[in-house]
Amino acid sequence: MIEVIKFGGNTLNDEKKINLAIDYLKEKVKNNIKLIVVTSAFGRLGEPYATDTLKLLLKKVVKNEEYDRLLSIGEIISSIVLSNYLQHENLKATSISTKELGLITNCEFGDSTVLEIKSNLTEYLKDNDIVVVPGFQGVTADGKITTLGRGGSDYTASILANKYGAVLEIISDVSGIYSVDPKIVKTAKLIPKITHRQLLNISQSGSKIMHAKGAEYCLENKINFKFCSLNNLDDFTINGENNDFFNITYSKEENSTITVFYNGEKIIHQVEKSNLYDFINHLHNNYISL
Repeated sequence: MIEVIKFGGNTLNDEKKINLAIDYLKEKVKNNIKLIVVTSAFGRLGEPYATDTLKLLLKKVVKNEEYDRLLSIGEIISSIVLSNYLQHENLKATSISTKELGLITNCEFGDSTVLEIKSNLTEYLKDNDIVVVPGFQGVTADGKITTLGRGGSDYTASILANKYGAVLEIISDVSGIYSVDPKIVKTAKLIPKITHRQLLNISQSGSKIMHAKGAEYCLENKINFKFCSLNNLDDFTINGENNDFFNITYSKEENSTITVFYNGEKIIHQVEKSNLYDFINHLHNNYISL
């Protein structure tokens, strides 16, 4: 049995979190599960190897293919580092390069689409229990690195889950999908089940829970998924029917858009950025009291 597990950038950006991930993966291996682990770049803006930090290294405009080659480095670093930690714990693990991963894309640098998969990761899993791969990237037919768009590691993981008939686990610092971002609304409610269509709808409307291409790919291929956090494994979200679906997403422009999904309807509000969080809290509390 193979599982695909994608770790978000904030789940591996210090040694304590890496050790928590290792313990989780160890339990999977003990249960005779072979693992394909997809990594995002460590952390967020300001942390040394985060994608947004890498962007700040550039002083002037470079060619698109150079830009993508720079941005791909964060995931390459995290995949090698995690593999190293796993091997240090005597787990049979290896990391592979972007070329070895073999996701062949078009030439849309910065937002490429995967056209075919030329690798067979089961070959690596013959001698290893865990293969760690860099997310967010592929290569063109002539070998140039491309990136898959912001949050594209979800897209990578979805493609691999489909290829190997695996359940997809998305691990972040939030225990599943909530009615609204729980970091800004304390009364946010966990959504235990969400359909593929509902996941795509919120992804396309500003939710950061999953890359829109990944959500679309999951819908097209009916991939079974689970969203969870290693900090609380009792709470999670899986794919399934949800006839009482309620979710609020938002953007952060000067004139911000708030999208409410409620009982099959989609309701859009516009609000000034300065009032964004207060208005989201007001909306959410009104809806959950209905």
